[in-house]
Formats: sequence, C-alpha cells, structure tokens
Amino acid sequence: MQQTQRLFPVLLSLLSLLLLAAAAVPRLDKDFNENYRDDIVNSRDCSVPKRSSVQEAMNELFTCLLETHVQNTEVFRLARQIDFGGIAGNGVTQKPLLTRLYSIAKVTAASESYRRYFDVVSIFTPELGQDEVRGSNELALEAAYLAHLLSTPFIRDTYATLRANNAIDAAVSLNQFVYGIMYDHWFKLYARTSKAHAAGRRESSGFGHVFVGEVKTNDVTGFHSWLQLLLAETQGNFDYKGYVRIQDSSVLIGGIQFSWMGRSKSLSSVMFGVPPEFELALYSACFIVNPGRRTNLSIKGRPVSVQTFYVNHQPESVATAYPIV
Repeated sequence: MQQTQRLFPVLLSLLSLLLLAAAAVPRLDKDFNENYRDDIVNSRDCSVPKRSSVQEAMNELFTCLLETHVQNTEVFRLARQIDFGGIAGNGVTQKPLLTRLYSIAKVTAASESYRRYFDVVSIFTPELGQDEVRGSNELALEAAYLAHLLSTPFIRDTYATLRANNAIDAAVSLNQFVYGIMYDHWFKLYARTSKAHAAGRRESSGFGHVFVGEVKTNDVTGFHSWLQLLLAETQGNFDYKGYVRIQDSSVLIGGIQFSWMGRSKSLSSVMFGVPPEFELALYSACFIVNPGRRTNLSIKGRPVSVQTFYVNHQPESVATAYPIV
C-alpha cells in the first residue's frame, strides 16, 4: 500500500505531462519527413541512412548538424574569443569567463533555442536531498520544452539516423522517441543514491544534473552547460578559478575549475557556444548506443569523445553525460 501511495504522484505527474504535451503539438506519428515546421522545411536534411556501423552514421550526422545549424552562428563564432585566463590552482584571481562576451539578452535574442533553455532550467532545484516540485506550471514548461525539442532538426535527424541504423526500433515514432525515450533519459526524476532511492526521493534528473548542476554539502556535481555557466555568472554566484585543459577541436571544450553557490568543483568539462539541442542530441545518441561507456566520435574530422553513465536503479535515465577533455 505504501509503495502504491508513493507511485501515485509520479503517475499523476506523468499523465499531466502527456496531456500537456498532446495539447502543445500535433500528433506526428506519420512519416516525420512530412511534418517539418515551416521555419526549417528548407534546411539541409542531416539524417543519415544505413551505414556499415552506427558510429560511422553518428560521425556523419553530427558533422552535418554542426556545419548546417551551429558553426555559422554568431554565438558559436564568439566562443572562439573566450579568454580562459590562467591555469587553475596558480593562485591568480581570474576574470569572469563568459559575461565579458555574452549576455542573457544577447543569446536569447539570437535564437529561440536559448530562450527555451532559460525557461525550462527554472523548474530545477540544485540542492540534492530536496524533492523536485512538479506542479502544473513546472509540467507546462517541461512539456513546452519537449515540444520544442521535437520541432528541431537536431532531434528529428538524430531520431531518423538512429532508427535507420537499428539503434532504436523501427516501430518507434518520433513522438515516442521524444516523449518516451528522451523524457526517460533527461526528465524522469530519480534519487541520486541507493539510500535516497530507498527513502523514495525524487531529487534529481539527467537534465538537472548535466544542464543545470547540483550541489551537496561542499561540492558541485554535474554542471556541464555553458549556458548555465553564463546564467550563474550573471546572477553573481559563480566564481571561475581557471582552466585545467582546453580542447579546441570542431567544437570548443573546456575543462574548468570553479565554485558555484559557495561549493566547488575541481574539474567540469563544458562544450562552449553550441545550442543545448545539439548537446542533447549528441548525448542521447551516445547514451542509446553506448550506455554507461565512452563513445569516440569524429566530428568534422576531429576527435570528440563523450562519456555517459546510467542510474543503477533506473537504467533508462541518464546519471550524467559530458564531453571528455
């Protein structure tokens, strides 16, 4: 009986999310190529048909997505001007990392992608040990973000490529991929530890950990989003301590040290200047193809590696995902 009582709020929240999602977008269970939104209908199709390996297909896919939808944007080009200052631990006070180049107003004006991100991060609670709240407002923002993801070429072309290369079942529709598989990966709540799981905690999620960050006692965990870094720096609760390693490849990846909300992290890898949909597509593909392992890719002929981990007591959910630097 107690287990049923604990499950009831979860089932009610999921039902509410599905109802909100159904109201937010039309059904797209037909061939997804017939349902592109008007604003992307003329975009280059980056989906990759069957290849000799799914890794080969992923290399082609993310090279195309980067070239077509990312590398020519002002936000991406500006990232190459980031001054990472000195090496972490050299005792020198560092200047702000991003607010000298970017502002929230500037990036949200550049693309709907960034506005949608800043809307949805507001629903997450960074403090571990506190259950996440999912009332009607939070569920509406979550549903709106999932609907936005479904409309983007990043997610649609990733879905098509994974399906064509047998990484997901051919019977899975685009709706099922976004509202089922990706929801479970990124938004389904869980407890961070087995002890918290036994206590019925719903304190964390893949998206909250990776794209927002979490804090416990003296430490920061997760926090792999450059947009969250920009937000935290703007709010005045982020102190950049210097870089550990920099990988200037097809995308700029920085291994940085910092404190946030008075807690510290000695190394966090961050991919700079890319839209969150690109990262979500990349990390989701790696999680599906190599759950809990390292995936080595070649994007624009340059090496990019991603590490994923799954939640032991909820293996359909992302524990963390990040670029290796």
